[in-house]
Amino acid sequence: MEYGVDPFFQLDPVWTDAFMATGAGVYGSGTFAPKEVELLSVAFDASYTHMYAPGTRRHIKGALVAGATIEEIMEVLKLCVVQGVQACNLGVPILAEELERFQRANVGSTAGRN
Repeated sequence: MEYGVDPFFQLDPVWTDAFMATGAGVYGSGTFAPKEVELLSVAFDASYTHMYAPGTRRHIKGALVAGATIEEIMEVLKLCVVQGVQACNLGVPILAEELERFQRANVGSTAGRN
């Protein structure tokens, strides 16, 4: 399977082929209408764990062609933002803990420098 200049394919063609085959099942199964497939693909490509701009653009165009409204696409993108907020809810307390540890460690190492 050829992906052109896709950097994933260039770095790991076996993984990329397997990844694409997994997605092909969603597209080819007929379980979801084309609009739903495109909206799911927008959600996947725009999610904070993936953030793949070329795919997001391609699937937004596909969703519009399949009849999705701007409001439907925006709702999908809003869900992606919520995922990012959840990541912050996890990460910010960890950052605060690590900063506190870092500051405690550095207070002891700088106390005699004055």
